[in-house]
Amino acid sequence: MDNLINQVENKINEDALLIVNRLKNNLEALILVGSFARGEGVAFQNNGELVLLSDIEFLAVVKNIQKARQKTSVLPLNDKLSLGFAIKKSLKRLKPYIFTVETKKFGKVIWGDPAILNLIPDYPYESIDPLDGFVLLNNRIVEQLILLKKIVDGETISQYYFEKGYVQLANALLAVRKKYRSLYYEKEKELINLANIDKEIVSKIRLAFGIINKKEFRNFTKDEAKASWHQLMEYTKEICLKEKRNCLKKEGGILKEEIKEIGKIGGIVDSVKGWVKVISVKCKRMQFSKKELFLNFLRNSPQSLIYQDAVALYFANKHDKNRLDQVITRWESVVK
Repeated sequence: MDNLINQVENKINEDALLIVNRLKNNLEALILVGSFARGEGVAFQNNGELVLLSDIEFLAVVKNIQKARQKTSVLPLNDKLSLGFAIKKSLKRLKPYIFTVETKKFGKVIWGDPAILNLIPDYPYESIDPLDGFVLLNNRIVEQLILLKKIVDGETISQYYFEKGYVQLANALLAVRKKYRSLYYEKEKELINLANIDKEIVSKIRLAFGIINKKEFRNFTKDEAKASWHQLMEYTKEICLKEKRNCLKKEGGILKEEIKEIGKIGGIVDSVKGWVKVISVKCKRMQFSKKELFLNFLRNSPQSLIYQDAVALYFANKHDKNRLDQVITRWESVVK
């Protein structure tokens, strides 16, 4: 176990050094965030080699974000390394979202002034906007579509990704109900006390917590992976519809329209800001048509449009491969 811990720490430091050396004078601080910052990252050894299941996530506080993106675009980043950017003055303006609360509580400064975390507002869990729970749900839905693509393509899928899916479902549910907590044992405690939630779903999520805490996973066959994916999708659908109805204070309606509502995030201001940002920064990568931009400029942000497409595809009986690829590409370009 000590050897595994050392390997993880070495990997974190190795990735951090790559980023520091690339950003140089543009970097003010590099903060480890996410599951490894909380001490809940999942990794194991395979014949002595380190295998990461959780991502190593960093927040780089820089002087110029655009230059930082350009400098790090050529880094040999792997699919288990995530890098976000912020400028120093924006830390003071961070809103009460899950990311803000967890970075403040658990963020670890790997390089730079540790006091930089003092700039982040100290929000209580109860201040987290329920909207963040729906954003979380939508992002997890896209990640499940990515998982589906891997299953269809015949890739080997670890049990971990399905158990993680249930934990993420709990995260979103707790956030929507204003009961979010960061650590697994805290989440489970809050989950047990939630009212009006299917006991079968609670049982499934609690089982997932136990399996992840043991850190023992097996690879699923393709049939097992497909069945597990569909079961998780059905539970996600039930929670999405129920919580959105509660949020909108509606008893129900046309299923197609209800599903569309799940992906609607933000208002006119968010929409305009989103499109301006995409046009100015990510135009070549976003793959939106002029017609889509014209029709949605004041109605749906690019993120919301992506979420609506993703949710509709996720809950569909059939999953068109071209549409699946388009949703994933757009999400990776604009949202991730």
